Amino acid sequence: MGLFGGGSRISRFDMYRSLPKDLSEPTSIGGSVSLFAMALMSYLFLSELWAYLTPTVTSTLHVSNAADTFDMVTIHFNLTMHRLPCVVTSLDHQDVMGAHTMDMHGSVHKVRMAADGSVIGPYVQHEERAEIAAAAAAAAVAAPGAAAVDAKADAHGHGHDNGHSTHGHGHGAATPKMSALFAQDAAAQVGEGCRLEGSIQVKKVPGNFHVSAHAHADLLPRLFPSGFMDVSHSVHSLWFGEEEAGRTVRDHVASAQVDPLRGAANQLPAPARGQPAHSLEYFLEVVPTKFVEAGGRTHHLHQFVAHKTSVQGRYPIPAVYFRFNFSPIAVVFEAAGKPFSHFFVQVCAIVGGVFTVLGLVTSWLNTSYRVIVSKKFT
Repeated sequence: MGLFGGGSRISRFDMYRSLPKDLSEPTSIGGSVSLFAMALMSYLFLSELWAYLTPTVTSTLHVSNAADTFDMVTIHFNLTMHRLPCVVTSLDHQDVMGAHTMDMHGSVHKVRMAADGSVIGPYVQHEERAEIAAAAAAAAVAAPGAAAVDAKADAHGHGHDNGHSTHGHGHGAATPKMSALFAQDAAAQVGEGCRLEGSIQVKKVPGNFHVSAHAHADLLPRLFPSGFMDVSHSVHSLWFGEEEAGRTVRDHVASAQVDPLRGAANQLPAPARGQPAHSLEYFLEVVPTKFVEAGGRTHHLHQFVAHKTSVQGRYPIPAVYFRFNFSPIAVVFEAAGKPFSHFFVQVCAIVGGVFTVLGLVTSWLNTSYRVIVSKKFT
């Protein structure tokens, strides 16, 4: 006989023996359960397929390499000082290695905000305007046809500054002419706020960056005749490291603390008569983080947790401090796909389990139906 015939020696090992159609009878109960079984198996199969295609992310901890201490980390920020005009708003940075830079610009951009929160327009400091004019003059001497283009590019994007040279852009001593220009701006910006956005680079050592008016303290009496300088603010975003890496980790790890201060708003109370104004300090514990995709691509970023406290009278000029400290423990997230053998076993379990269980249910329902019918007609 052939391979599929009944006389083959192999047929003795058949575990799936078929019954003649005369010995089996389809029922409406069996048909209903079968339709339900197919729907259930399809749902479970698609669920298992989705789980198979979605990488599993695991996390491990290890001690950071000491050589990474002197690496630079980019801090991206976007925050609004609701009642501090752009003319006096300065971003300063300092760390335990001795670095101290005041009124950083270049990759730090200011946007004037009205008292109602609407945008007035970008603000370019007079030092930057002088740099732009000097660059345009130099370009005009070297290549007259390119001067206008370079000056326009500098005015909108601050030239070719990509944010890696901000540490050399401190605010030096102002000339009488420059002081007069700042005073004119201060008179025009009374009651305004300022949005700061951009990035700075810092070493992986304890330090801080803060927003205040330290670089232009001489203008404060013009802007705040009552003596109350309000540093109420909102943090729109703040993260350490690569922006793309932060988005990738958020997509794969829901619990990742990449930008925990997003949306934080702090309205500081007015001090009592004769009392100093409030300042706010954020304490950021920054954790170096590496994310390895299933394909082997690696992203480097930093998570952080933040705590804040309001202080009064500690600083002569109120400020918003972001004090950061880098943890010696690093976190590694690794995304890995499931092996196909695992997927195949799960699919077999789904098909076999649903078929067996619903087969027992069908048998029980058919038996119960026959019993009920037989009692009804006896």
